[in-house]
Amino acid sequence: MTVRNKTQYNVSKILDEGTFQTISEVAHMRYETGIWREYADLDRVQRSRSWNSIVKENNVAVMATLLDVNSAKPLTSLGGYSKYGGDIPKIGIASKIEEQDILNIQEMKAFGDDLSEDDAKELIYTPLETLYEGIHSKLDFFCLQGASTGNIVVDVTNQVNGKYIAVDLNVPAANKRSAGTAWSDPAAEPVQQLIAEQEYAEDTLDLNLSDFHWEMSKQTYKTFITHPKVIEFAKNRVQAVNTDYIMTKSQIRAVLSDFGLAPIVIVDKKCKFDSDGKKVEIQPWENDNVVLITNTPWFDMKRAKSALSSVDDPSAMISEVEEVIVAASTWDVETITNKISAEAWMFPVPKDPKKILIFDIA
Repeated sequence: MTVRNKTQYNVSKILDEGTFQTISEVAHMRYETGIWREYADLDRVQRSRSWNSIVKENNVAVMATLLDVNSAKPLTSLGGYSKYGGDIPKIGIASKIEEQDILNIQEMKAFGDDLSEDDAKELIYTPLETLYEGIHSKLDFFCLQGASTGNIVVDVTNQVNGKYIAVDLNVPAANKRSAGTAWSDPAAEPVQQLIAEQEYAEDTLDLNLSDFHWEMSKQTYKTFITHPKVIEFAKNRVQAVNTDYIMTKSQIRAVLSDFGLAPIVIVDKKCKFDSDGKKVEIQPWENDNVVLITNTPWFDMKRAKSALSSVDDPSAMISEVEEVIVAASTWDVETITNKISAEAWMFPVPKDPKKILIFDIA
């Protein structure tokens, strides 16, 4: 096979930049409503790959002072601002279209026919969709782990290769609480514990509970809703219910809502990563924690431009979605391989780390 014939396997020779961009946008479309968007608002696109966040301290109003006529008014501090920052990490993933993939398509074509534009579209659509899923899955992981622990940690437990990070999201110690009795104990009082934490959040942390809800993992919710003390608590507040009456989960939740418990949202998301060729499934939300969090997104998704978006290479096709997620198709004539890759510089940062309460129920 001559070099000239080999280049006919190159999807960049068949498609143009505009077509690649269109396919990229369609492949990305299903991720425009991803889980991480419930936790983060897109921040402005920046050139710097470092982020800084300004946090306003709570204003504390003190009583005015009695003054003599012509006396100066005393100055009082109403609270200042604090700043913290870090780096926006680069996240990326790649796949490849190999000679065998192209041969499989050619076997279904008439002898001597080259790859068509439709063939090339078919070859790159699925890899692009899979790569975008990988990017958004990482953003889901960041947000769910960060909201449930106050930290974002990438290490050997959730990533085999690449860069490892450990970022403290600056949640104050006062906003991290622990149960006196673990929910695994039948003697625990989960409802009373959550109500007590809500009172603490209002009275000590100065949070407006009308803007908050509880979040917990599916596993933890099952422990909560089937806990004997929770069932007993609900039964005791429903008239004409005997001890043998079986209450449904929706009935229990209705009673708890009437009693003043903030709404409960169940988090059921799993992420996968490659480990020695096997897909390992992990749960980014911390099972041992339930979280009182804002109804509106708690994070700003910091993002920076990728250098890949400005690469000028006639042998490569570049597309861009979300302004910062970049995909590229490149061709290696020696191995007869089209490499498809995607990358982004994105990281969630709390808008206000004080507007959360992380409650350890273990």
